[in-house]
Amino acid sequence: MITAIPMNNQDIAQHFSKALSLAFFDERGNEIHREPNPALDKSCAGKAAMLNVMVAQKAERVLVRHIGEKMLARLLNHSLNVFQMKRGRHSHHHIPNIPPKHLVALTDATQGSPSINNRNKQAEGGQCCEQHQASDATHHTHGKCCNSQQQSSSHGGHQRRCCH
Repeated sequence: MITAIPMNNQDIAQHFSKALSLAFFDERGNEIHREPNPALDKSCAGKAAMLNVMVAQKAERVLVRHIGEKMLARLLNHSLNVFQMKRGRHSHHHIPNIPPKHLVALTDATQGSPSINNRNKQAEGGQCCEQHQASDATHHTHGKCCNSQQQSSSHGGHQRRCCH
C-alpha cells in the first residue's frame, strides 16, 4: 500500500496543502518518491494538481496532521483513506511504527478545518473555480477563473472573485 504524506524536509507537515513536498512511502516505510507540492501557489488548480500527483503515484492512504474540509472532501471523493495523526511530531522514519491509537480515520469532510478563505470568497459573491466551473464555463479562460468587469456586468453586477 502506498502512503502519501505532506512533508516539510524530514518531518510530517503541520498542514496538508501547505507542505513543501509530498512524499510517498511503501508499506515498510521506505520512501519511493517525493516531489514539490503543487498546491503552494494557493490556487484551486494547485490543489487539484496535488490530488493528481497522489492519484498518479497510486496512493491509497494519506496521513495528515491538519487538513481543510474542502481538500479532505477531494481526497475522500477519490476513495483515498485519510488518517489524522492525533499527537506528537513524527519523522518519516516512524511511519511504519505509528500506533493505530495515534491515528484517527477521517471519513467525512466536516472533520477537516473550515476554509476561511473560501467562506470569504463566497461572502463577496465569488466562488472557487471548481464550484462554478461546471455551471458557468464562460468564466474560464484556459482553465482559469477570471474577474473581468465585462463578465461581472453580465451577472447582475456581481463580480466573480478568482481563486488564482
